[in-house]
Amino acid sequence: MSFLYALKVFGIAEGIPEWLDIRVQYTEFKTEGFGDLVPFLQLAGDADKYCFDSSGRIIRWSHEEPENREPEPVTFSELLMREIHELEDRKDRKIREAGSEA
Repeated sequence: MSFLYALKVFGIAEGIPEWLDIRVQYTEFKTEGFGDLVPFLQLAGDADKYCFDSSGRIIRWSHEEPENREPEPVTFSELLMREIHELEDRKDRKIREAGSEA
């Protein structure tokens, strides 16, 4: 059983790996026809990404429904904290499940 185990926050920094470089992420989206979106956050193991749209709203871009642009009613900080808490909850559930299987 696998679970989403990490957050990737895209940014700009000297020596940043390409897979975390927001400029690379944006260029890839633009090449795929989604130049109005800037990806900034992704859960490891999940193809979906959180993006800013051209209005500055946060949306969750779905690789299965890429044209669906439902805004997330949260700020960047709120989204980051929510995802961190959910990550901790998934980890705790995984540990409990592993303990009960032993």
